[in-house]
Amino acid sequence: NSKNHYPLTSTASCQSTNCIYLLSCRHCPAFYIGKSETALNLRVNNHRSSVSNQYDLPVRHHARVHNMAFDDCYTIGLLECMGETASVTAVRDAEQAYIRLLGAHKHPGINKKRQ
Repeated sequence: NSKNHYPLTSTASCQSTNCIYLLSCRHCPAFYIGKSETALNLRVNNHRSSVSNQYDLPVRHHARVHNMAFDDCYTIGLLECMGETASVTAVRDAEQAYIRLLGAHKHPGINKKRQ
């Protein structure tokens, strides 16, 4: 994880869309960066569901390493909320920029390297 702080420059709520978020493991230095094009609470619920089901995704896999449910394994932070008018491309580009900046595609990050 980076020791740098990146202040959120906009307001956000559970209903905010087009956000870049950080999941930090409560038990080790692992972290994951993701994007939410839908409401943030829906995206987080998708992660919760993936941990409970058999999906082969990095967030689920890491939670299972600790044998924990999503909420017991992760804290959620917001890196940026781009607002309703942000394009899908802009949100995806911002997500990839944060992944590169924070090194989330290499240990202790758990993002998969893009093909």
